[in-house]
Amino acid sequence: MKQCLQHIEERENEARKRISKEGKEVLAHIESRRLASAKMITEKENEVKQKALQTEKTAREVHQKAQEIEYTAHNVEIHAANVFQHTLTIDKKAQEIGNNIEIIEQKLNETKMTNNDLDIEELHRRLIQHYNNTLNYVTLSPLNPSFDSATSLDNLYATPNIFRMQMNKPTLKRDDPCYSNFQKKDDQGKSTEISIYKDLLDTNGKFNGRIFLQGEAGTGKTTFVAKLVLDWCRVSHSSYKVSHSSYNYDVDETDFKDFASLERFSFVFLVTLSMNVKYQR
Repeated sequence: MKQCLQHIEERENEARKRISKEGKEVLAHIESRRLASAKMITEKENEVKQKALQTEKTAREVHQKAQEIEYTAHNVEIHAANVFQHTLTIDKKAQEIGNNIEIIEQKLNETKMTNNDLDIEELHRRLIQHYNNTLNYVTLSPLNPSFDSATSLDNLYATPNIFRMQMNKPTLKRDDPCYSNFQKKDDQGKSTEISIYKDLLDTNGKFNGRIFLQGEAGTGKTTFVAKLVLDWCRVSHSSYKVSHSSYNYDVDETDFKDFASLERFSFVFLVTLSMNVKYQR
């Protein structure tokens, strides 16, 4: 019986110790949770206070920005008014400058036209002078081309016999190997003698874009062209406009004496391919 009571007492002591230990652990856990909750609450309070301070600071900054924006907007309105006024002034000045530019351009155009007219007149004068210096004299013999043996072209010039060759259209088919654009009429072809510049330059009242002089060497083709250029120089000279009888030609009336036919050309440029070795074959 005594042992049983002793055993019960031991079990009671163990239960008390276990309850005391578990109670302490529960109290410690509760205290730990309380401290953690208190710490969390403190941190939340600090965070809320920090956010409140930040919000207050932001509100002050926003208010300050709003004041700055309002001030800037006011300045912008003033600046816009000034810019508008300045723009009106610039537009007025630009209009004045535009008017002045138009006046200047008009005067420049007038000056350019005057200069162009002077340049054209100078080119015309120098071209006539060049032809008179290079074409007005011919050598008596090709074996002695010195200037001392040269004489005036008018002293030796004889009008060549020039005929317009009548050409017919091709009679062959285009696929024929002997086809040519034009075939000369040998037996039935007609030839018309030309004795005035008008007939040389025009055909049936239409200007000839291309004129070919065909003949044997030494028959006067080059000399005829030189004479034509010199006649153009004479009719283009100012003295010819005063009197058409300033020059005396020992030729018949039909021998290319219609110098007025050459007045239609403002400029005549003579290009002799015989002097250009590049184009010789």
